[in-house]
Amino acid sequence: MGIFDKLFGSKIENQKLIEIDFTKNGIVLNGRNNQLPVKISILNEIFGEPEEVKTETNVLYIWQDKGIRGFSKDKENIFEVDIQLIQLGQNQFFPQQPFLGSLKIEGTDYKNFVKVSQNDYLFKEYKIGNSEIQVRLTKEEPKLIRSISIDIQEEEEELTQKEDYKLKKISGEKIEFKDFNFKLAIIEELMYNKELLKPKFDVYEFAEITKIKGFSATEGGYEPIPEVVEYFKELEIDKKFAEQVTEIYQDGGNEIYMNVTPQWDGEDDVFNIQSFEDIKHFPNLKKMTLFETDSKVIEELKSKGIEIKPL
Repeated sequence: MGIFDKLFGSKIENQKLIEIDFTKNGIVLNGRNNQLPVKISILNEIFGEPEEVKTETNVLYIWQDKGIRGFSKDKENIFEVDIQLIQLGQNQFFPQQPFLGSLKIEGTDYKNFVKVSQNDYLFKEYKIGNSEIQVRLTKEEPKLIRSISIDIQEEEEELTQKEDYKLKKISGEKIEFKDFNFKLAIIEELMYNKELLKPKFDVYEFAEITKIKGFSATEGGYEPIPEVVEYFKELEIDKKFAEQVTEIYQDGGNEIYMNVTPQWDGEDDVFNIQSFEDIKHFPNLKKMTLFETDSKVIEELKSKGIEIKPL
């Protein structure tokens, strides 16, 4: 037996014994069916004692050597189970080791169930029965599955959004965007600078109305909030506004970024524009200040009569 096996072998072997299946009715643990919310005591029997981390709205239970997290509101029941598949380094809110057991979704290995493409953003969602499966992806290409969680959507929690935040179909022709980050830059200009798109989105108001889990004025928001990303993806922008856009200015302090990821530090490239094909929709766009951009792309944009300034 090598030194690695002596130090970590027993933990890895224990993890391999764990079999998890996310289903439309809840979660199957080592062949045992459990509905969500599931008793913490049941998880303790299988995973051992967790580390408890209190947040503003929930209590987070972390099984450090299993790669598993659970969220509770009453210290008795877990309403969401999160499986960490890639280690994220030292962070008090995430397990120290990744999950090494068997993970399935509806009886299918997660790698076969989840289809990841280059066009995916940072997460994917699946609805299976009463269960909501959320898959988080890495930022780098090729995108990898970072974690998978399961939550039960209870009817009483599906609250009606405030009328202002109900997405509406526009009467005119909508702009079809190729690049989501380009769309965010346009929303910054039309919603927050020119105030042509309404309502002016406020993440804290939106979170209170829609009851976003794990996010508040003092909690969460270090990564793009899935519910907010989905809102802006579905937001329709009328082509009549296109001629109003003469400039795009990307900056770490832009309101759009502070609403998508309130705690963003501007140190990564999550909001970098990858495709500039959407320029074709904006005939009066003549100036762009951009996050780090390839020199060839800059020259191509300049050739189209657009003044480019890398940030």
